[in-house]
Amino acid sequence: MQTFIPDNESIPPAIVSWDEVRIGKLIATGAFSAVYCTDKKDNWSSSSTSLNFDESLSAMFFEDDLEDVLTKATQGSESEFGDPSHSSSDPSLVSENSRLVLKCLNKSSRSGRTHKAMATRGLINEASILMSLAPHPNVTRLVGVSNDLLHANPDKGFLVFDRIADSLDRILVRWQICPDDHDQLLSLLGPDIQWKDSALLKESPLHWRLKHIVLGMANGLAFLHKNSVLHRDFKPSNVGISYDGTVRILDLGSARRLPVPGGFELTKGVGTRRYMAPEVDRSSRAPDYGHPADVFSFSIVFWEVLTQRKAFDEFRHLNRLEIKHVMYIDKERPRLDLDACAPFRDALLCGWDHEPSVRPTISDMISRIEAELAGDGPLECWQPDAQLRRPSKLYFL
Repeated sequence: MQTFIPDNESIPPAIVSWDEVRIGKLIATGAFSAVYCTDKKDNWSSSSTSLNFDESLSAMFFEDDLEDVLTKATQGSESEFGDPSHSSSDPSLVSENSRLVLKCLNKSSRSGRTHKAMATRGLINEASILMSLAPHPNVTRLVGVSNDLLHANPDKGFLVFDRIADSLDRILVRWQICPDDHDQLLSLLGPDIQWKDSALLKESPLHWRLKHIVLGMANGLAFLHKNSVLHRDFKPSNVGISYDGTVRILDLGSARRLPVPGGFELTKGVGTRRYMAPEVDRSSRAPDYGHPADVFSFSIVFWEVLTQRKAFDEFRHLNRLEIKHVMYIDKERPRLDLDACAPFRDALLCGWDHEPSVRPTISDMISRIEAELAGDGPLECWQPDAQLRRPSKLYFL
Protein backbone atom coordinates (compact mmCIF):
# COMPACT_ATOMS: atom_id res chain seq x y z
CA MET A 1 0.00 0.00 0.00
CA GLN A 2 1.14 3.52 -0.82
CA THR A 3 0.44 6.17 1.83
CA PHE A 4 -0.25 9.81 0.99
CA ILE A 5 0.18 12.14 3.95
CA PRO A 6 -1.24 15.66 3.64
CA ASP A 7 0.58 18.78 4.79
CA ASN A 8 -0.07 19.93 8.34
CA GLU A 9 -2.14 22.84 7.06
CA SER A 10 -4.46 20.60 5.02
CA ILE A 11 -8.07 20.04 6.01
CA PRO A 12 -8.70 16.32 5.48
CA PRO A 13 -11.83 15.48 3.50
CA ALA A 14 -14.52 13.32 5.02
CA ILE A 15 -14.57 9.59 4.30
CA VAL A 16 -18.13 8.83 3.22
CA SER A 17 -20.28 6.13 1.62
CA TRP A 18 -23.04 6.22 -0.99
CA ASP A 19 -25.59 6.01 1.83
CA GLU A 20 -24.36 9.34 3.21
CA VAL A 21 -24.99 11.41 0.07
CA ARG A 22 -28.05 12.50 -1.88
CA ILE A 23 -27.60 12.46 -5.64
CA GLY A 24 -29.20 15.18 -7.75
CA LYS A 25 -29.20 15.88 -11.46
CA LEU A 26 -26.28 15.26 -13.79
CA ILE A 27 -24.51 18.56 -14.50
CA ALA A 28 -21.40 17.50 -16.45
CA THR A 29 -19.91 14.46 -18.13
CA GLY A 30 -16.56 13.54 -19.63
CA ALA A 31 -14.86 10.60 -21.28
CA PHE A 32 -14.39 8.82 -17.95
CA SER A 33 -16.44 10.60 -15.30
CA ALA A 34 -19.81 12.11 -14.52
CA VAL A 35 -20.55 14.98 -12.14
CA TYR A 36 -23.79 15.33 -10.17
CA CYS A 37 -25.29 17.82 -7.76
CA THR A 38 -25.12 16.32 -4.30
CA ASP A 39 -26.02 16.99 -0.67
CA LYS A 40 -24.97 15.53 2.64
CA LYS A 41 -27.54 13.32 4.37
CA ASP A 42 -25.87 13.74 7.75
CA ASN A 43 -22.92 15.58 9.20
CA TRP A 44 -19.63 14.20 7.93
CA SER A 45 -16.53 13.78 10.03
CA SER A 46 -13.05 14.49 8.67
CA SER A 47 -10.79 11.61 7.74
CA SER A 48 -7.63 10.57 9.50
CA THR A 49 -4.39 12.27 8.49
CA SER A 50 -3.48 9.71 5.81
CA LEU A 51 -5.15 7.92 2.95
CA ASN A 52 -4.02 4.52 1.71
CA PHE A 53 -4.44 3.52 -1.92
CA ASP A 54 -3.56 0.26 -3.59
CA GLU A 55 -0.07 0.72 -5.07
CA SER A 56 -0.90 -1.54 -8.01
CA LEU A 57 -3.35 1.06 -9.27
CA SER A 58 -0.58 3.66 -9.31
CA ALA A 59 1.71 1.40 -11.30
CA MET A 60 -1.08 0.51 -13.71
CA PHE A 61 -1.28 4.09 -14.89
CA PHE A 62 2.15 3.93 -16.49
CA GLU A 63 1.63 0.80 -18.60
CA ASP A 64 2.24 1.53 -22.28
CA ASP A 65 -0.91 -0.23 -23.49
CA LEU A 66 -3.03 2.28 -21.57
CA GLU A 67 -1.58 5.33 -23.33
CA ASP A 68 -4.24 5.41 -26.06
CA VAL A 69 -7.02 5.33 -23.49
CA LEU A 70 -5.54 8.20 -21.50
CA THR A 71 -5.09 10.32 -24.62
CA LYS A 72 -8.69 9.75 -25.69
CA ALA A 73 -9.94 10.64 -22.23
CA THR A 74 -8.27 14.03 -22.14
CA GLN A 75 -9.16 15.17 -25.67
CA GLY A 76 -12.84 15.75 -25.18
CA SER A 77 -14.39 12.56 -26.55
CA GLU A 78 -18.03 11.94 -25.75
CA SER A 79 -19.21 9.27 -23.32
CA GLU A 80 -22.50 8.03 -21.92
CA PHE A 81 -23.96 9.80 -18.94
CA GLY A 82 -23.21 8.31 -15.57
CA ASP A 83 -25.73 6.72 -13.26
CA PRO A 84 -24.59 6.37 -9.63
CA SER A 85 -26.96 3.52 -8.87
CA HIS A 86 -25.20 2.83 -5.58
CA SER A 87 -27.08 5.71 -3.95
CA SER A 88 -30.57 5.14 -2.61
CA SER A 89 -31.43 8.84 -2.58
CA ASP A 90 -34.20 10.59 -4.48
CA PRO A 91 -32.76 13.17 -6.95
CA SER A 92 -35.73 15.45 -6.32
CA LEU A 93 -34.55 15.89 -2.72
CA VAL A 94 -31.34 17.61 -3.84
CA SER A 95 -31.73 21.36 -4.16
CA GLU A 96 -30.75 23.09 -7.38
CA ASN A 97 -28.82 25.44 -5.08
CA SER A 98 -26.66 22.65 -3.67
CA ARG A 99 -23.07 23.82 -3.24
CA LEU A 100 -21.48 20.36 -3.57
CA VAL A 101 -20.87 18.06 -6.53
CA LEU A 102 -20.09 14.35 -6.70
CA LYS A 103 -17.66 13.00 -9.30
CA CYS A 104 -17.73 9.29 -10.15
CA LEU A 105 -17.09 6.90 -13.03
CA ASN A 106 -19.69 7.05 -15.80
CA LYS A 107 -21.42 4.02 -17.31
CA SER A 108 -18.97 3.72 -20.16
CA SER A 109 -15.97 3.63 -17.83
CA ARG A 110 -17.50 1.01 -15.56
CA SER A 111 -18.26 -1.35 -18.45
CA GLY A 112 -14.72 -2.05 -19.68
CA ARG A 113 -11.69 -3.31 -17.75
CA THR A 114 -9.16 -0.89 -19.24
CA HIS A 115 -11.42 2.14 -19.07
CA LYS A 116 -12.39 1.23 -15.52
CA ALA A 117 -8.76 0.98 -14.44
CA MET A 118 -7.84 4.31 -16.02
CA ALA A 119 -10.89 6.13 -14.70
CA THR A 120 -10.41 4.74 -11.21
CA ARG A 121 -6.75 5.70 -11.25
CA GLY A 122 -7.74 9.23 -12.25
CA LEU A 123 -10.02 9.58 -9.23
CA ILE A 124 -7.37 8.15 -6.91
CA ASN A 125 -4.71 10.39 -8.41
CA GLU A 126 -6.84 13.51 -7.98
CA ALA A 127 -7.67 12.63 -4.39
CA SER A 128 -4.07 11.84 -3.45
CA ILE A 129 -2.70 15.07 -4.93
CA LEU A 130 -5.34 17.29 -3.35
CA MET A 131 -4.93 15.52 -0.01
CA SER A 132 -1.22 16.27 -0.10
CA LEU A 133 -1.70 20.01 -0.63
CA ALA A 134 -2.60 22.76 1.77
CA PRO A 135 -5.84 24.54 0.80
CA HIS A 136 -5.47 27.31 -1.78
CA PRO A 137 -8.23 29.70 -2.87
CA ASN A 138 -7.43 29.19 -6.56
CA VAL A 139 -7.46 25.37 -6.53
CA THR A 140 -10.56 23.19 -6.24
CA ARG A 141 -11.38 21.96 -2.72
CA LEU A 142 -11.87 18.26 -2.04
CA VAL A 143 -14.68 17.84 0.50
CA GLY A 144 -15.19 14.08 0.61
CA VAL A 145 -13.68 10.77 -0.51
CA SER A 146 -15.73 7.58 -0.69
CA ASN A 147 -14.66 4.59 1.35
CA ASP A 148 -15.08 2.43 -1.77
CA LEU A 149 -12.26 4.36 -3.44
CA LEU A 150 -9.92 3.52 -0.58
CA HIS A 151 -10.73 -0.12 -0.10
CA ALA A 152 -12.31 -3.10 -1.85
CA ASN A 153 -14.29 -1.45 -4.68
CA PRO A 154 -12.35 1.56 -5.99
CA ASP A 155 -14.25 1.54 -9.32
CA LYS A 156 -17.42 2.28 -7.34
CA GLY A 157 -15.76 5.21 -5.60
CA PHE A 158 -16.45 8.91 -5.85
CA LEU A 159 -15.12 12.30 -4.81
CA VAL A 160 -17.05 15.30 -3.48
CA PHE A 161 -16.01 18.87 -4.32
CA ASP A 162 -17.24 22.39 -3.79
CA ARG A 163 -19.53 23.28 -6.66
CA ILE A 164 -18.56 26.09 -9.03
CA ALA A 165 -20.96 28.75 -10.26
CA ASP A 166 -19.58 28.87 -13.80
CA SER A 167 -16.66 27.74 -15.94
CA LEU A 168 -14.32 29.79 -18.09
CA ASP A 169 -15.19 27.98 -21.32
CA ARG A 170 -18.84 29.01 -20.95
CA ILE A 171 -17.82 32.53 -19.97
CA LEU A 172 -15.65 32.85 -23.07
CA VAL A 173 -18.62 31.92 -25.27
CA ARG A 174 -20.66 34.72 -23.70
CA TRP A 175 -17.78 37.17 -24.10
CA GLN A 176 -17.58 36.39 -27.81
CA ILE A 177 -21.25 37.33 -28.15
CA CYS A 178 -21.07 40.45 -25.98
CA PRO A 179 -17.43 41.53 -25.44
CA ASP A 180 -16.37 44.06 -22.82
CA ASP A 181 -19.82 44.22 -21.26
CA HIS A 182 -19.67 45.31 -17.62
CA ASP A 183 -22.84 43.43 -16.72
CA GLN A 184 -21.12 40.23 -17.86
CA LEU A 185 -18.10 41.09 -15.74
CA LEU A 186 -20.19 41.89 -12.69
CA SER A 187 -22.01 38.59 -13.03
CA LEU A 188 -18.68 36.80 -12.57
CA LEU A 189 -18.36 38.15 -9.05
CA GLY A 190 -20.55 35.23 -8.06
CA PRO A 191 -24.13 34.99 -6.81
CA ASP A 192 -23.00 35.11 -3.18
CA ILE A 193 -21.80 38.72 -3.59
CA GLN A 194 -24.78 41.00 -3.16
CA TRP A 195 -22.99 44.32 -3.67
CA LYS A 196 -21.96 45.93 -6.92
CA ASP A 197 -18.97 48.08 -6.08
CA SER A 198 -19.02 51.32 -8.07
CA ALA A 199 -15.21 51.20 -8.16
CA LEU A 200 -15.44 48.06 -10.28
CA LEU A 201 -17.50 49.91 -12.86
CA LYS A 202 -14.61 52.37 -13.23
CA GLU A 203 -12.15 49.60 -14.12
CA SER A 204 -11.62 48.89 -17.77
CA PRO A 205 -12.92 45.46 -18.80
CA LEU A 206 -9.38 44.43 -19.77
CA HIS A 207 -8.02 45.48 -16.38
CA TRP A 208 -10.82 43.52 -14.71
CA ARG A 209 -10.11 40.36 -16.70
CA LEU A 210 -6.43 40.54 -15.84
CA LYS A 211 -7.00 41.21 -12.15
CA HIS A 212 -9.82 38.77 -11.46
CA ILE A 213 -9.42 35.99 -14.02
CA VAL A 214 -5.86 35.77 -15.32
CA LEU A 215 -4.12 36.35 -11.98
CA GLY A 216 -6.43 33.83 -10.32
CA MET A 217 -5.50 31.17 -12.88
CA ALA A 218 -1.81 32.03 -12.64
CA ASN A 219 -1.76 31.97 -8.84
CA GLY A 220 -3.43 28.56 -8.81
CA LEU A 221 -0.89 27.14 -11.26
CA ALA A 222 1.98 28.76 -9.36
CA PHE A 223 0.79 27.03 -6.19
CA LEU A 224 0.68 23.66 -7.96
CA HIS A 225 4.13 24.18 -9.49
CA LYS A 226 5.59 25.25 -6.14
CA ASN A 227 4.39 21.91 -4.80
CA SER A 228 5.93 20.02 -7.75
CA VAL A 229 2.56 19.30 -9.38
CA LEU A 230 2.11 19.44 -13.16
CA HIS A 231 -1.54 19.87 -14.19
CA ARG A 232 -1.16 18.53 -17.78
CA ASP A 233 -4.64 19.54 -19.00
CA PHE A 234 -4.96 23.26 -18.30
CA LYS A 235 -7.77 24.74 -20.43
CA PRO A 236 -10.86 26.96 -19.97
CA SER A 237 -13.19 24.08 -19.07
CA ASN A 238 -10.84 23.23 -16.19
CA VAL A 239 -11.06 26.76 -14.78
CA GLY A 240 -14.08 27.51 -12.61
CA ILE A 241 -15.61 30.55 -10.95
CA SER A 242 -16.78 29.83 -7.41
CA TYR A 243 -19.92 31.27 -5.84
CA ASP A 244 -17.89 34.04 -4.22
CA GLY A 245 -16.29 34.97 -7.54
CA THR A 246 -12.92 33.28 -6.93
CA VAL A 247 -11.19 31.57 -9.85
CA ARG A 248 -10.37 27.92 -9.16
CA ILE A 249 -8.36 25.37 -11.11
CA LEU A 250 -10.31 22.14 -11.54
CA ASP A 251 -9.78 18.50 -12.51
CA LEU A 252 -6.42 17.21 -11.32
CA GLY A 253 -7.13 13.70 -12.56
CA SER A 254 -4.32 13.91 -15.14
CA ALA A 255 -1.94 15.84 -12.88
CA ARG A 256 1.41 14.40 -11.85
CA ARG A 257 3.97 15.06 -9.17
CA LEU A 258 7.46 15.76 -10.46
CA PRO A 259 9.72 13.96 -10.69
CA VAL A 260 7.59 10.93 -11.53
CA PRO A 261 8.42 8.11 -9.07
CA GLY A 262 9.84 4.79 -10.19
CA GLY A 263 11.81 6.17 -13.13
CA PHE A 264 8.74 6.39 -15.37
CA GLU A 265 8.47 9.04 -18.07
CA LEU A 266 5.32 11.11 -18.41
CA THR A 267 2.89 9.82 -21.03
CA LYS A 268 2.91 11.75 -24.31
CA GLY A 269 -0.27 13.02 -25.92
CA VAL A 270 -2.02 13.90 -22.64
CA GLY A 271 -4.08 17.06 -22.81
CA THR A 272 -6.29 18.94 -25.24
CA ARG A 273 -4.76 19.68 -28.65
CA ARG A 274 -5.61 23.38 -28.76
CA TYR A 275 -3.68 23.95 -25.51
CA MET A 276 -1.08 21.17 -25.71
CA ALA A 277 2.62 22.09 -25.67
CA PRO A 278 4.71 20.74 -28.58
CA GLU A 279 6.87 18.56 -26.34
CA VAL A 280 3.76 16.77 -25.04
CA ASP A 281 2.67 15.67 -28.50
CA ARG A 282 3.33 12.01 -29.31
CA SER A 283 5.49 12.89 -32.29
CA SER A 284 7.84 14.97 -30.13
CA ARG A 285 11.38 13.69 -29.67
CA ALA A 286 11.70 15.48 -26.35
CA PRO A 287 12.69 12.91 -23.69
CA ASP A 288 10.19 14.25 -21.18
CA TYR A 289 8.30 17.39 -20.18
CA GLY A 290 7.52 19.42 -17.08
CA HIS A 291 6.11 22.72 -15.82
CA PRO A 292 6.86 24.62 -19.07
CA ALA A 293 4.10 22.53 -20.66
CA ASP A 294 1.58 24.10 -18.27
CA VAL A 295 3.01 27.55 -19.06
CA PHE A 296 2.35 26.93 -22.77
CA SER A 297 -1.27 25.98 -22.02
CA PHE A 298 -1.68 28.96 -19.69
CA SER A 299 -0.39 31.33 -22.38
CA ILE A 300 -3.01 30.15 -24.87
CA VAL A 301 -5.78 30.58 -22.28
CA PHE A 302 -4.29 33.96 -21.27
CA TRP A 303 -4.61 35.08 -24.91
CA GLU A 304 -8.24 33.91 -25.00
CA VAL A 305 -9.11 35.93 -21.90
CA LEU A 306 -7.28 38.99 -23.24
CA THR A 307 -8.95 38.92 -26.64
CA GLN A 308 -12.27 37.26 -25.73
CA ARG A 309 -11.71 34.91 -28.68
CA LYS A 310 -11.12 31.20 -29.08
CA ALA A 311 -7.57 30.30 -30.02
CA PHE A 312 -7.04 28.67 -33.43
CA ASP A 313 -10.74 29.00 -34.24
CA GLU A 314 -9.80 29.85 -37.82
CA PHE A 315 -8.52 26.27 -38.16
CA ARG A 316 -11.66 24.56 -36.86
CA HIS A 317 -12.33 23.01 -40.30
CA LEU A 318 -9.05 21.05 -40.15
CA ASN A 319 -8.74 17.46 -38.95
CA ARG A 320 -6.49 16.41 -36.06
CA LEU A 321 -3.45 15.64 -38.20
CA GLU A 322 -3.74 18.97 -40.00
CA ILE A 323 -4.07 20.80 -36.69
CA LYS A 324 -0.91 19.06 -35.45
CA HIS A 325 0.94 20.25 -38.54
CA VAL A 326 -0.29 23.82 -38.08
CA MET A 327 0.73 23.97 -34.42
CA TYR A 328 3.91 21.91 -34.28
CA ILE A 329 5.42 22.04 -37.78
CA ASP A 330 4.30 25.45 -39.04
CA LYS A 331 4.41 26.70 -35.42
CA GLU A 332 1.35 28.88 -35.89
CA ARG A 333 0.18 30.82 -32.84
CA PRO A 334 -2.78 33.11 -32.10
CA ARG A 335 -2.57 36.57 -33.65
CA LEU A 336 -0.94 39.34 -31.62
CA ASP A 337 -1.92 42.39 -33.68
CA LEU A 338 -4.80 43.14 -31.31
CA ASP A 339 -4.83 46.09 -28.91
CA ALA A 340 -5.44 43.90 -25.86
CA CYS A 341 -2.28 41.90 -26.60
CA ALA A 342 0.07 44.87 -26.90
CA PRO A 343 1.22 45.05 -23.24
CA PHE A 344 1.85 41.29 -23.14
CA ARG A 345 3.23 40.57 -26.59
CA ASP A 346 6.67 39.50 -25.33
CA ALA A 347 5.19 37.50 -22.45
CA LEU A 348 2.92 35.58 -24.81
CA LEU A 349 5.66 35.05 -27.40
CA CYS A 350 7.87 33.49 -24.76
CA GLY A 351 5.05 31.67 -22.97
CA TRP A 352 3.99 29.71 -26.03
CA ASP A 353 7.41 29.38 -27.63
CA HIS A 354 8.11 26.02 -29.26
CA GLU A 355 11.16 25.53 -27.02
CA PRO A 356 10.32 24.79 -23.35
CA SER A 357 13.59 26.39 -22.19
CA VAL A 358 12.51 29.76 -23.59
CA ARG A 359 9.26 29.91 -21.64
CA PRO A 360 9.16 31.88 -18.39
CA THR A 361 7.97 30.31 -15.16
CA ILE A 362 4.39 30.93 -14.14
CA SER A 363 5.73 33.15 -11.33
CA ASP A 364 7.47 35.28 -13.97
CA MET A 365 4.17 35.62 -15.79
CA ILE A 366 2.50 36.75 -12.58
CA SER A 367 5.17 39.41 -12.04
CA ARG A 368 4.66 40.68 -15.58
CA ILE A 369 0.88 40.92 -15.19
CA GLU A 370 1.10 42.58 -11.78
CA ALA A 371 3.58 45.12 -13.14
CA GLU A 372 1.20 46.03 -15.95
CA LEU A 373 -1.71 46.38 -13.53
CA ALA A 374 0.41 48.60 -11.29
CA GLY A 375 1.49 50.73 -14.23
CA ASP A 376 5.18 49.95 -13.75
CA GLY A 377 5.79 49.03 -17.37
CA PRO A 378 7.19 45.82 -18.81
CA LEU A 379 9.71 43.70 -16.96
CA GLU A 380 12.91 42.69 -18.71
CA CYS A 381 14.28 40.26 -16.11
CA TRP A 382 13.19 37.04 -17.80
CA GLN A 383 13.53 37.97 -21.47
CA PRO A 384 15.60 35.22 -23.15
CA ASP A 385 18.85 35.73 -24.96
CA ALA A 386 18.30 36.79 -28.57
CA GLN A 387 20.26 33.79 -29.88
CA LEU A 388 18.27 31.36 -27.74
CA ARG A 389 14.87 32.73 -28.59
CA ARG A 390 13.27 31.56 -31.81
CA PRO A 391 9.84 33.21 -31.86
CA SER A 392 6.94 31.11 -33.05
CA LYS A 393 5.35 32.02 -36.35
CA LEU A 394 2.35 34.33 -35.98
CA TYR A 395 -0.90 33.94 -37.81
CA PHE A 396 -2.68 37.08 -39.02
CA LEU A 397 -6.11 37.05 -40.61
